[in-house]
Amino acid sequence: MTSTPSPVSPQPHNPIHVGLVVAPHGIAGVVKVKATDDEPDWLAQPPLMWASRKGETTLNPCKVLGGQWLKNSVVFLTLEGVTTRTKAEAWVGANLYIAQADLPPPPDQDSYRAFELEGMTALAADTGETLGTVTALAYSRGKGQSFLELTLLPHSIVRLIPFNHTFVPQVDREAKTITVQGLEDFLRDEAVNLPKPKKPKFKGKGKRQVNNPAKGLPPIQEHLE
Repeated sequence: MTSTPSPVSPQPHNPIHVGLVVAPHGIAGVVKVKATDDEPDWLAQPPLMWASRKGETTLNPCKVLGGQWLKNSVVFLTLEGVTTRTKAEAWVGANLYIAQADLPPPPDQDSYRAFELEGMTALAADTGETLGTVTALAYSRGKGQSFLELTLLPHSIVRLIPFNHTFVPQVDREAKTITVQGLEDFLRDEAVNLPKPKKPKFKGKGKRQVNNPAKGLPPIQEHLE
């Protein structure tokens, strides 16, 4: 007798990774989640989430009944049907997603989600030439600022640059480009080793900081060392 395969849940459009279940919390089924953002704005009104648990190849819907943001990127969630510590333990290692359309909009024009920036073309402000591609958004807690990871042409060298108005004066969401100024020579010279922030954290959301242009373009070392 041939068994009938279980139906596959409809999959979300453009799922965005928002967290990883790392441990159970307490005895009532609460799970501890390491969120991709230090301030998970989706927690205020949690939309339908999607989960990929260990061994699963598709995403399955999971409803959030309640949540609490503890600090940094630690979140406690109560999931529908997860009512005991044993059930919560079975969720450890699960990746959580939210459909892109269900994420709340950025709070202001200088706030960006990683998926908006990733894939953007980096252009030199002085010549308009293509320098490379944005491959990630990072944050250095020690420096208190966001960084963009660039993969540069022509040899795919990876560099981190401060994500602020001084060095990235323009971000064009529609054209999928950023403009880089003051760092062109550093980025063009493959022999230059830019200092890197200590232990940058790659994250899902970040803000482009404002710098005072009247002070000119500060040396890159002031931002990275």
